[in-house]
Amino acid sequence: MWKAFNKRGLPIRIYTDNGAAMRDFRLKYGLASLEVQLTYATAYHPQSKAKLERFWRTMRMQFLPTLPNQITLYDLNKALDSWVNVYNNRYHSGIDMSPIERYIDDIEAVRPAPANLPTHFRFRETR
Repeated sequence: MWKAFNKRGLPIRIYTDNGAAMRDFRLKYGLASLEVQLTYATAYHPQSKAKLERFWRTMRMQFLPTLPNQITLYDLNKALDSWVNVYNNRYHSGIDMSPIERYIDDIEAVRPAPANLPTHFRFRETR
């Protein structure tokens, strides 16, 4: 998430599923300190996260078949990063533009990430 924030800036809101990693108090605390709203999808209701479900389907159909049978984690991450870059820059008929163009249309809503980003997500305790 830090890499995404540094690359694209801080969003107004993050919409995610109900996974344990997304319910972690450090994530909630860190996003709150950055003034980013955390919103959860309805549990067991895939229609509430249709865009994400469609992305995973596209990844399964277009990206996974291109991978060799044996691949290192490093090479997998490089291939995925390259595929996501192509995916975000190509035309999507559902939005009548590329995802990156859609992002740029609302660029005024994005704030730059602070230099001390990891410190916002550290565990804090008052004694």
